[in-house]
Amino acid sequence: MIRKTFFAFVLVIALPLGASEWYIKDPCCNLFDNLERVNWINEANCQIPVTYNHLLQGGYIQMPSTRVGAEGEIGFGYSHVPPYYNWNARVQLLDRLEITINYRIFRGVEDPLLSQFGFGWFSDKGANVKFVVLDPSWCNYCLPGIAIGANDFMGTKSFEGQYIVFTQIFPSYNLEVSLGLGPKRLTDLFGGALWMPFWRSKEWPYLRNLGFVAEWDPVRYHRDYHEPNPFGRVKNSYINWGLKYRLYDFLDFSFSRIRGDAWAASISGYYNFGKKQGFFPKYNDPPPFYSSPRIQSICLDPLEDQWTCDISAAFCEQGFEVLDICLSEDACENQTLRIKLINNTWSEECEVHRRITPLIATFVPESISHTIVTLEESVFAIQEYHFPTCFVRDYENRKICNYEYRLLTPYKNVDCIYANRYEQLYHQNKDAWNIWVLPRTNTFFGSSKGKFKYSLGVDVNVTGYLFNKVYYSVLIGKNIINDLKCLTGVDLLNPSQLPNVRTDTPLYLKNDGIIVDEMYAQINHNLGCGIYGQVTAGLFEPAYGGVAFETLYYPVGSRFAFGFEAAFMKKRQYTGIGFTNKIRQFDGFKKEYFGFKAFQGFFNFYYDFPVCNIDVHIKAGKFLADDYGARFEVAKSYPSGMRLFAWYTVTNGNDRLNGRTYYDKGVGVTMPMDYFLTFSNRKKLTYSMSAWLRDVGARAYTGDDLYWIIRDQR
Repeated sequence: MIRKTFFAFVLVIALPLGASEWYIKDPCCNLFDNLERVNWINEANCQIPVTYNHLLQGGYIQMPSTRVGAEGEIGFGYSHVPPYYNWNARVQLLDRLEITINYRIFRGVEDPLLSQFGFGWFSDKGANVKFVVLDPSWCNYCLPGIAIGANDFMGTKSFEGQYIVFTQIFPSYNLEVSLGLGPKRLTDLFGGALWMPFWRSKEWPYLRNLGFVAEWDPVRYHRDYHEPNPFGRVKNSYINWGLKYRLYDFLDFSFSRIRGDAWAASISGYYNFGKKQGFFPKYNDPPPFYSSPRIQSICLDPLEDQWTCDISAAFCEQGFEVLDICLSEDACENQTLRIKLINNTWSEECEVHRRITPLIATFVPESISHTIVTLEESVFAIQEYHFPTCFVRDYENRKICNYEYRLLTPYKNVDCIYANRYEQLYHQNKDAWNIWVLPRTNTFFGSSKGKFKYSLGVDVNVTGYLFNKVYYSVLIGKNIINDLKCLTGVDLLNPSQLPNVRTDTPLYLKNDGIIVDEMYAQINHNLGCGIYGQVTAGLFEPAYGGVAFETLYYPVGSRFAFGFEAAFMKKRQYTGIGFTNKIRQFDGFKKEYFGFKAFQGFFNFYYDFPVCNIDVHIKAGKFLADDYGARFEVAKSYPSGMRLFAWYTVTNGNDRLNGRTYYDKGVGVTMPMDYFLTFSNRKKLTYSMSAWLRDVGARAYTGDDLYWIIRDQR
């Protein structure tokens, strides 16, 4: 193995220095040498797949390894590991960073406080993190991989443990071996091995993904500190062993013997939502427009009605909606064409630029020296592209490269002072209404009468523009399957002592009738020089309605943005669209009602790290429950358009939960809707979940944030 690696290294160094002269003298002979060398390289890079343990970490049965999945992967799984039922989730946030979340149900163990209220068996939530210091594939498996990790580092920490693990892969033997050490739960040396004997077999294709796994489990289950479940403290063997099998490259099955005492099984699935562009090919997308010299030669004059109709239809076929076409002439008689349009289709800014260029090259005659295309969203201009005709012609004639062309035709801040100096050739009003049918989902964990509560239904979203200047949104929903009726919106052990601005959310969502989730109007405006403003009024969400204001400084090309927002609101009634002047609050366990008018106000700061596609957002100010502090959010974006985010809020609310001060925190995901469509679309779906439903650090939704409206176009 080392000798092959050395000769490959010498070959790579020697070829660029001229040593390839002897190698290419006889092409017929060298063809087979090339094929043999390519086959050797493919075999060297054909690593055995990553397997996952019962907590969905890269590992074996109970023990971890250094190996992780591909960046952007999301996995879900279930495992029966006596005496536990485990529900697991895995996110490969970065290529080196793996995060897993576990929900353990203690089979046969009653909760001493909550089981009498119908909560079922005792349960525990936990989160794990693993960071890969060295992946074995980076050095062609010559050195072992190294990873450090922490298990159950949040919450009750009943299964807390840290570790460092080394993994060596032997590609020739389809073998993987790990050895690690860690304090607390993993008190001694642990190890694991995976052998996939049929991985390279061509005669047994259905057995290629079959693996035999064994591990050394040092956990001292007989101690209460290491094993909180009294039914899991029997250990007859230090060796766990079993089988693993992967089906269709996205389903994993495992069957194993643990502690020499019980049989365990698991099933999990994963998919790379971050890098793959969807479940279906985009065969309904329009093909890129082809710039034809013949069309240019017969192009009509811009002052003729037929020309404006042709160019508007061409933009429409490419997924754009043309709103205005204007023509101007400066003191030197140079003509400038301005086109204002809406992008409803393309999520990537580079794709917008690529689609616009051939249309400009085809339909804009030589008499026009400059074309400015303005992108508009939610009734305000966001940015504009400048296309000098001479550069467009040079690019279409292959006289300048793509990189040079992008530098010569950049997007800039919008020049807002031009409307009275231009002759309007074409105008079209924005759509008065559009209808979207969306899934309606609400979920709660740790609920009474069962561990998981949900409601499934349908939302109808009507959006449009009033008087061509005011954006509105109406969201009406209906629960079809409603499992929330037993929820009371009260923590039976730790009722929030703050005004119940958020803990009564279940009372809004459990209705079986028609629910008006939102009904608001919004005016956005570009004030010039990268400054934007927004005013919103109406019903913002099921619990609040009122008036909100926001201003944002976010110039083109900037990696940061900052602004201010404020909202004056009233709380809505649990049914209907009316308001109430009172809010619920607990004094100990005693329920009382007080007069309440909601106000929230924040200074906002945003920063984008383009190298790793990570955003940092900070909101500092006053939250709904009259607590002051800051909300910190970190988000990771992926090529597919998926966005994973997590937040942590620190305020002076002093909310007490199980004897400790609680700060609001949670995770969420934003998924592009076109992931499930056969055509491109800029709509997105967001799902988020807090660690606990509390009132501290709560804020109300007040319409689409300016930052994300602008950011999605850039």
